Amino acid sequence: PIVQKLTGTEIKGNVHGMLTADKSPYLVTGDITINNDQALFIQAGVTIYFEPGTGIYVNNGSLAVAGNPSTPVVLRSSSEPAKEGSWKGIYLTGENTFNLHGVEIADAEVGIAIEKGNLNLQSAKIHNTASRGVYVRDGEASIIASEFSDNKGVALHAANYAKVNADNAKFSNNNFAL
Repeated sequence: PIVQKLTGTEIKGNVHGMLTADKSPYLVTGDITINNDQALFIQAGVTIYFEPGTGIYVNNGSLAVAGNPSTPVVLRSSSEPAKEGSWKGIYLTGENTFNLHGVEIADAEVGIAIEKGNLNLQSAKIHNTASRGVYVRDGEASIIASEFSDNKGVALHAANYAKVNADNAKFSNNNFAL
């Protein structure tokens, strides 16, 4: 099949502040980093395309996604048709709380990986990942009204003293659910 590259407002590097729907879609051309004492807020209706091998890395910073079921925030590959594992995913480190609501994550290596922090994931759809949908290591996650589908590895993986509470989570067509 012919692969088409999707386009948008290009972003990379140290990104903080707000990503707004009026400038969407965004195209990530290099890794996005959010460092100490910085925050990135992603508004409902934003779509972000990721070039191969890129991802979001939050290192003791803050990330908030404010989508909802009717106006989600979509994070996916910049290739059409998309292939699982074509971008890295979201990596959250540090003892912060991360609120991701109404987010759809597709085609990543790992949808969300969190270490030592607290993840509040609500009304999310995570699908077509190559390794894990959500990976919690030595942290906590509260997952509410979210769907995991077509993940080639583990949909929800908890390791090293992780605590996970999943309420009204749906799992379908994953290699392993938990």
